[in-house]
Amino acid sequence: MIIELATSNFDIDNDIDNESRDFDHKISTDDLYETHNRAWKEGIYVDDEQWQTLKKTAAAILVENSDTSSKRRCRNI
Repeated sequence: MIIELATSNFDIDNDIDNESRDFDHKISTDDLYETHNRAWKEGIYVDDEQWQTLKKTAAAILVENSDTSSKRRCRNI
């Protein structure tokens, strides 16, 4: 599983036009919308290895829910 976080702004149109970012699969907005709706209705499949990786990553970056974290979250909204 790969989780990518951008640390700066990027120009997606330029990246796609120049093929500088391995965009090898393009789908229509209708297909994307249909997939989105199906995922909400039916869920998504995540195999055991990916699930363990996701849990490990989440444990490293998420903070436990507490009064302090809730107050910080509300302040940043």
